[in-house]
Amino acid sequence: MTNIYIDLRRNRPERLLAEEFHRLIREVLTATELYLVDVSNAVTDDTCATHDYVDANMYMAEAFEKVVGQQLDGEYECDVDLWNSAWDLAKANGFSVTWD
Repeated sequence: MTNIYIDLRRNRPERLLAEEFHRLIREVLTATELYLVDVSNAVTDDTCATHDYVDANMYMAEAFEKVVGQQLDGEYECDVDLWNSAWDLAKANGFSVTWD
């Protein structure tokens, strides 16, 4: 029997967006760069270290459009909250590892 709670947590919009962002970043950074991103992210709460290597906003925007089906509307608080929540989740889960 499927645990509905776990299924809902796995399919939350911020999780789906974070997973797509994670996938895109893993396509463009080397294994060493991904490791260094995770190390840097572990010691700072400021920006995500993916910005040290690429225009990470471009990849999050691409992920956002794919998952949400539209471009981010910075005037729409729900869009901004989703973007930020997904980014926090991706950063917390790390880029150098694969996710379940």
